[in-house]
Amino acid sequence: MTIVTVLYIPEGIILGSDTQATIFKMQKDSSGKEIFSPVNAYINAQKIFDISPKKYDIRFALSQFGIAKPGKKPLSTHVFTIRELLNKKDKSELLLVEKVVDYIISYFSKFEHKDVNRLGFYLCGFDIEDENFVPCVFLIYFYIDNEGKFQIKKDLVSKPKIETDYTVSWSGEGSWIITKLLNLADPAQNIPKAEIPYHLLSLKDGVEFTEYLINTVIGFERFQSKFPKCGGKVNLAVLTPREFLFLNRKKDDLFI
Repeated sequence: MTIVTVLYIPEGIILGSDTQATIFKMQKDSSGKEIFSPVNAYINAQKIFDISPKKYDIRFALSQFGIAKPGKKPLSTHVFTIRELLNKKDKSELLLVEKVVDYIISYFSKFEHKDVNRLGFYLCGFDIEDENFVPCVFLIYFYIDNEGKFQIKKDLVSKPKIETDYTVSWSGEGSWIITKLLNLADPAQNIPKAEIPYHLLSLKDGVEFTEYLINTVIGFERFQSKFPKCGGKVNLAVLTPREFLFLNRKKDDLFI
């Protein structure tokens, strides 16, 4: 499983994730109901990707969460294919982030619905409005609802234009931990809630805040009396209108 975060601040977009890939096996409980049970975990999974087309000065980043495995292949192989498809597009077809969202949805929609069930992405990029770069983040989520119908969720989660629009989004197994953390309340209401001024964060502060969130989830999962579904290292990346950069990438990290 996964925890991924996307922080939008004036200087850019910061993506964070853990690096644990949990292996599940279909089993039956005492009532005969089929359930997925965690049986193993690897700690070098890549969940943040640079999908910027090489021939254009346009930048996109993709972060992934969920347990789906389309086409029975690692997700990174599909991300590589998507990046190559974007590289073949005309530049005019890539100027709006939403168009890239539609390309991604079209690509994964061709697989069997059960193979993309519970597969999710954050697509990050920048729209150009009035000669200004505006951060733009979409959530994409494929799932089968309670009635057995295949659904695709496509939400614009952030397009900040004023200071109150800057914030952070998160998804994955450990998302409830961040929800609790960022919505702490004093039951007696003796202490007023202090909001985080996201619009004032520098790029460095944003990176440290993102690392703190991911580490908190990993640490909490570690000490719970259950199989930890988030873990490994913290992966961090920064996306600006002109650059995508892995911040803690080591020489032996074979990230695409």
